[in-house]
Amino acid sequence: MGARLLKAALICLALGEPIAHAQDGELSRAIPVNSTEELVLLLDGPGRGGMWMNAEYLLWWTRPAPLGVPIATTGDPTLLRAGALGQSGTATLLGESNLPTNALSGMRLHGGIWLDPAATWAITAGGFFLERGSARQSVTSDANGNPPLFMPVSDATFGEDSFTIAFPAGVSGSIAVSASSTLWGADAAIARSWVLNERSQFRAFLGYRHLGLVERVDITAFGTDFGGILSDPNRPGFAQPGGSFFATLDSYRLANYFHGGQIGLQSEHALRDRLVVTIDARIAFGATCQVLDTHGATLVQQPGRPGLEFPVGLFAGAGSSGTFRQSVFSVVPEVALKFAYQWTDGLQLSAGYTVLGWSGVARPGDQINRNVDERAIPLANAFTPGFRPMTPAPPMRQSTFWAHGLNLGITFRF
Repeated sequence: MGARLLKAALICLALGEPIAHAQDGELSRAIPVNSTEELVLLLDGPGRGGMWMNAEYLLWWTRPAPLGVPIATTGDPTLLRAGALGQSGTATLLGESNLPTNALSGMRLHGGIWLDPAATWAITAGGFFLERGSARQSVTSDANGNPPLFMPVSDATFGEDSFTIAFPAGVSGSIAVSASSTLWGADAAIARSWVLNERSQFRAFLGYRHLGLVERVDITAFGTDFGGILSDPNRPGFAQPGGSFFATLDSYRLANYFHGGQIGLQSEHALRDRLVVTIDARIAFGATCQVLDTHGATLVQQPGRPGLEFPVGLFAGAGSSGTFRQSVFSVVPEVALKFAYQWTDGLQLSAGYTVLGWSGVARPGDQINRNVDERAIPLANAFTPGFRPMTPAPPMRQSTFWAHGLNLGITFRF
């Protein structure tokens, strides 16, 4: 170390820079920044600080999964269309709200390499992921069918209607909504750095960004018609005798994939000898490809008979099931604040906060269409086997997705 300090002193004299007192390991803080770049190159060559790798633990929150339509209601069981929207006593139990979400853990890895000895140009790349998030809500009747439970729909012929899932002294059942999500991302860029003064430096980024968000919403309903009240004598061969069990599933899986170009600015400022604050702002412009897979299923198990299975649910019917794709323009801004402590020359510890936005994102709970044709629904009295309605494609409604949270990291420099 003494030989290095002697070389540094000689170079400072040659450059006409004042020599400040410095202890071992503090050479870069003792010498003005504008000449430090030259000193690092002459003393240690291009290998010093040539690469870095950062690993961060993430604790983030994401925007809750929306349910844009009423899924489960209760109502006055004495009415002909109990539980239908607009009927007296109808109240929404599930839907028209957001499913609660918890904080999600994740990891982010990021690294880079300087392209020149003066540490002016660099290539950076990295990515992050969050653990799979999940949420669930349900309503269940007791063994006697209390409270009454219904799933409201809008039929082209009958108007506002409902399907009975639980009914006092006749049907016991439950309705549940579950959601899951997975978020990840990656980026790569070319960076250009400028030294502003002895304590500050500035970087600009130009590169590529990718984000992925895969979400799923499942709506399930189960019921046992122990009283035989759902039997329909006008449908011989499909009447549900007492004790019949029925179950329905409506599943919506929606994947959003963003690809675009990104620009960004980063400012670093040394607050104290070893404490550095970094402000990072980036924005990406590109396209989000959306892929929606929706399907339904219905099972009716009658006593003493084989189970009847149908590839349709209540909302995901014959005309609205399948795979649907579209692409939309999106903007992805991200802002981060980080405080770092330089533990050693090659080791840095950090803590910070990140806010990420993403426009033009389709969420599965916003694609549920409660406009149905009861002739295609096995649990409806108007059910006609083989009937395929002319149902429009899902609306593919858009919204803004966001995620934000804490970052705890460690950076190694080589």
